[in-house]
Amino acid sequence: MNLDSLSFALIHINNLVGNLTKKNFKASCQEITQVVGAYGQEAQTHLLRRLCSHVPLDGAGRASAKENPQLQLLQRQCAGLVTRPNFVHVLCQLADHPAVRQKNPSDTLLQELCRALKLGKPEEVAFSIALLHSRNSDTVRHAEQFIQQKLPDLIKDYIDSADSTGASDQDGLQESSPEVLHQLISWLLFAPPDQLDKAADSQESFLEAIRQDFPRDRVPVVLAPLIFAESTDIPVDKIRSPGNMASNLLDGSLADFVLEVGYNLCASVEECRRHLVNHGASALTAPAVARCLGAMVRTYTGLADQVPIQSLQPAASIWAADKPKDGPQTWNIDVFVRTVYELAPSIQWKEVVYHLDHPGFQLKDRTAFCLLTQALRLGLQLQGVRADAFPVEVLYRVWKNADSQLSYIKQILKCWDVFCLADYQCHMVDTSQLKMPPEKESREVNTWRCTELMQLLLHLAESGHSCAVQELLNFPLQSCPDILSLNLLATGSTSHLAQELLSTLFPIFLTGHHPNSGAVLHQAWHSPQNGPAVQAMLAHTMAEWYRQGEGDQARLSRVLDVAQDLKALSYLLNHQALPFVIDLACLASRREYLKLDKWVSDKAMEHGEPFITACVKFLQRRVPQLSAGAAKDSDPPAKATLPADMAVTMLSVLHQRAAGVGPELSDALLAMGPSPS
Repeated sequence: MNLDSLSFALIHINNLVGNLTKKNFKASCQEITQVVGAYGQEAQTHLLRRLCSHVPLDGAGRASAKENPQLQLLQRQCAGLVTRPNFVHVLCQLADHPAVRQKNPSDTLLQELCRALKLGKPEEVAFSIALLHSRNSDTVRHAEQFIQQKLPDLIKDYIDSADSTGASDQDGLQESSPEVLHQLISWLLFAPPDQLDKAADSQESFLEAIRQDFPRDRVPVVLAPLIFAESTDIPVDKIRSPGNMASNLLDGSLADFVLEVGYNLCASVEECRRHLVNHGASALTAPAVARCLGAMVRTYTGLADQVPIQSLQPAASIWAADKPKDGPQTWNIDVFVRTVYELAPSIQWKEVVYHLDHPGFQLKDRTAFCLLTQALRLGLQLQGVRADAFPVEVLYRVWKNADSQLSYIKQILKCWDVFCLADYQCHMVDTSQLKMPPEKESREVNTWRCTELMQLLLHLAESGHSCAVQELLNFPLQSCPDILSLNLLATGSTSHLAQELLSTLFPIFLTGHHPNSGAVLHQAWHSPQNGPAVQAMLAHTMAEWYRQGEGDQARLSRVLDVAQDLKALSYLLNHQALPFVIDLACLASRREYLKLDKWVSDKAMEHGEPFITACVKFLQRRVPQLSAGAAKDSDPPAKATLPADMAVTMLSVLHQRAAGVGPELSDALLAMGPSPS
């Protein structure tokens, strides 16, 4: 049986929980937190399931949290559990799928769990109400008994404290969160009469006491419709605020519910409709659908294998031969999308794309990407959106979850045959000036003409994803460096990665082997949005490229040709790399682009002794006969030897400046003599 990364993570949680001690408690908790953070709700539920297996259900061997590190961690993990949107789902999962099967666990589960978590009276009742949704009939029966035992006294104490002037019981409802109160009030109002028992007698008195503690101007949004049912003056913007628990509950728990049902949810439109309606999904929202799609593409395979892993026992064998599996083995995404459209035709699928920006969204491979693309295209099609009107602008905006966005863009670039950015509206780099522009049929190359894509990648690189972005850029670097260069220049970006890429790309075009060398270099030098920064970078690249050639005159000749073509010779001759500049000036003089004597004189006057020193070293290198101590085997090849007339010209000008330099430099000049002969 093949185990995916999630299965190994669950096994790792088993080991960490099983080996938890006082000494390694802090380190193990940190590692558990990292694993749960990486694998989300499935790992969180599995962790709670394993920790609950350390709660003694037989009433024997009870230990305090100080003595039992597993119970201590369980208390930490369950702190605030009752206020979470998926509270009911998680608790029922713990009850219905325990990690270790025990005899009649439902008889004592609730009592011992409340004891281990040190729950207050209101939280005990809230846990009981949640377990009424369990699939285990015995668990439901014991939860009903627990409610009938605990709730009447809790309500009576609250009503009595409201009538008294004394301090309220800290273990009572006065200290409870709005979510706990919502659970209790909802159950009192809507539970079947046979379950209310004694609590029904105090229903009105209890609601009146709640109204006193929470008047209309201070009532939490989640309680207002229950305790002021007749009121219509609750502001709509308050009900729809981002903190609304009902909205968060639907968005997050629907995805958890989809994973819980598994692939059978999409067995047919009828089956999918039944599950979603039973879950209360008649008010489907775009964020909820986006999270469901994120969960589906993350678990398109192996979901059926996770249930046995989540309930691993020491004696269980996970290596048994695979048995034939019944039912669907992946998500039928079309069924889900069509059902959502049937139940909520007003959903804007552009908004669904927008809300893919949520924690945990990842596209790990081509299959996941194809599944998501299929879903979004169908949703947009059902809504009447044209095939070429996919909302790509949502993909280019800056996401809150950069790692999620990067995983999406990565698959888009890898799977260009499935979804090509060049097929949709964007700003495309102008390639009309290229001698050999890319063919229209080359969709993978044309993708890199998209300026919005380049701006996004540069932003992601600056946001801490530089290595991943550079890996994506390997293709255009090797296959279409001209397109990549033009796109980088078009963005006008001054980011570190943009400068690094241009420094890597410019030498490709300096060689002259690329058919579009001239057009790219011309765009770099003359494009108005790049300005002096790119000109300085290109000039530095030319000087460095020549230096790496160790005096190769062919490279120098190429640099001069480029400089003339760009009308940039005077700019290059002002570069700070004096050896390169002097070499370039001599070659320019041979081609009659400048007068060497005047140029040397002007530079010597401008820069003084540093320039004269550079000229002396240049003559010693290019005309070694002028150096008395030059070794015979150090003679340069003939093509690097400076013509005698140029050497004479330079020495003539330099001798005129000898009086104004230091004694050592002056002696070096005099030692060379007036000519190389």
